[in-house]
Amino acid sequence: MDAPSTNDRPVRWRRALALVALAPLAWGLLHLARLDPWRTEAWYARGVFPYVQRVQAALTSWSPVSMAEVVILVGLAVVALRCWWGGRCWRHGSRSLRNLGAHALAQSCALVGVSGITFQCLWGFNHARPTLAELIGLETGDIEVEELRSLVRALHDRASEDRPENSLLGALTHVWRWKPEEDERATASAWDRAVLEHRFLDGPRVRSKDALGSRLLTLAGLTGIYSPFTGEPHLNAHMPRLSRPFTDAHEIAHQRGIAREDEANFVAWLVCNHSTEPYHRYSGNLLALSYSISAWYGQQPEEARTEFLSFRPEVRRDLVLLWDFWRKRKSALSEVARGTNDLFLKGQGQESGARSYGRMVDLLVAWRRRRAD
Repeated sequence: MDAPSTNDRPVRWRRALALVALAPLAWGLLHLARLDPWRTEAWYARGVFPYVQRVQAALTSWSPVSMAEVVILVGLAVVALRCWWGGRCWRHGSRSLRNLGAHALAQSCALVGVSGITFQCLWGFNHARPTLAELIGLETGDIEVEELRSLVRALHDRASEDRPENSLLGALTHVWRWKPEEDERATASAWDRAVLEHRFLDGPRVRSKDALGSRLLTLAGLTGIYSPFTGEPHLNAHMPRLSRPFTDAHEIAHQRGIAREDEANFVAWLVCNHSTEPYHRYSGNLLALSYSISAWYGQQPEEARTEFLSFRPEVRRDLVLLWDFWRKRKSALSEVARGTNDLFLKGQGQESGARSYGRMVDLLVAWRRRRAD
């Protein structure tokens, strides 16, 4: 270790420790909020959060590119510049490496604490809301295999009805980068109709943005991502177009305060089915069918495989296309991303972690039970 330099600057460890303490404080507050979900719903989800939504929408909706990604790129540039400057100071003997490292550690600790409390205040407390089943009066519970079979067949029938003609298959399945204005209007219209039925889904209208880092999202196995710091939903521009309406609705569901992944998936399906565009309804039902047939396969592999082979050939081909797209792009990064996401979701109170995405099937079955009553 090099000797201290006369130009070394004192490290403000007390301030750094005080700021890093905000991170456990934030998670402690989340735990307290989960103790009384309905009070959290009244005070935060329907009290504070709507103002957060409006401010974020006003600050970022004007930009055609992601402000969150711009901030990240600027931040990385600042870090690179500071590393270069620190290295220069060390080489010239004006700062010791120990002092530079201590400053970097203190600043990193402060950033972790500030980011943690900011995340919870801007969006994270939505994890402590009552469950979606409680908000809309659904009774979830153990699912019988027959209910899974019935759900799969119903979703397949809906998807078959709405699937565009074969002549449009190429336009449906190619990987594209730009979202037409008609798609945006259809999505916004579907949300407006869904809000009329479920007022808790109300919120300022936002447009999902194609992520500049879509290639990185693909490597990480992600179809989209929501930035709670800027209130921006992002879509992976490289995924098959078949997934876009469903993923679009999923990420906007997060912007509307639906934090749990299974609930965001269910809301995405619900919104897609409120669309007047058959293509949007097809996307919603196709993705719901994918989750449902996978859930059935987990219980009865042979029966689920037989059912899958009985699907309409075009629907079966589209499902295989979606599965193959991600299977062929599976990487070490995608496994790391899944593990990181799993830990994050569990830290936010979603006990199933990354597996919670597929738990939308519980909500779909509960929805059908209520409609059958």
